[in-house]
Amino acid sequence: MSELRPGDFVAITPLTSAFVRRFDAALAVSDAPPPESAADAHARGWAEGFAAADAARTAIIAACDRIAAAVADFDAPPPRAAATALAGAMAALISQIVGDAPVDHALLAMRCADALALAGAAAGPVVLMLAPGDADAVGAVLAETHPALAIAADPALLPGSVRVEHGDGAVVHGSAALLADLCERWQGAA
Repeated sequence: MSELRPGDFVAITPLTSAFVRRFDAALAVSDAPPPESAADAHARGWAEGFAAADAARTAIIAACDRIAAAVADFDAPPPRAAATALAGAMAALISQIVGDAPVDHALLAMRCADALALAGAAAGPVVLMLAPGDADAVGAVLAETHPALAIAADPALLPGSVRVEHGDGAVVHGSAALLADLCERWQGAA
C-alpha cells in the first residue's frame, strides 16, 4: 500500500473521504508554526514596546542636541547690554509720548511750587529750570508768588518737568525725574 500525502484523493467510501479530509487538515495545521504561549506573547510585546520607547528616546535626544547646538550658535548680547539697549529704547519712546502730550500749566505751576518747597532755604541763588515751551507760560504765574525767582529754559527737560537748582544741589520733579528713575530701574534689573 502506498503512503497517503496531503492532497491525495481517495474516494473509496464517504467514510474514507471524510478521513482523508481530516488527515489533510491535520497535516496542514501541523505545518503551521505552533501557537504562541502567553509568556512568549508577553515577551514579544515587551520587546516591541521597549524598541518603540528606545526609538522615541533617541529622537528626543537628537532634538535636544539640535536645540543645544542652536543655542551655542546664538550670539546673544550680554544681559547688561540688552538691558541698556532696552532702557534706551523705552526712554526714547516715553520721551516721544510725553513730548507730544499737552502740558497742564496749572498742574506744572503746582509742581514748581512743590519743587521750590523741597529746596527750602537752600544756600545760594535758586534757579527754576523748565522746558522751553513751559518757561513762558508758567513763569508769569510764578512771578506773582515768587518775584525774585530766576526762571530759565532748559531744552534737556521734558515738557512738564521742573528742576530747581540751588547752592546745595538740585531738585528734579515731573516727567524727566520719573523717566530717569525708570531707566535706572531697567538697567539695574539686568
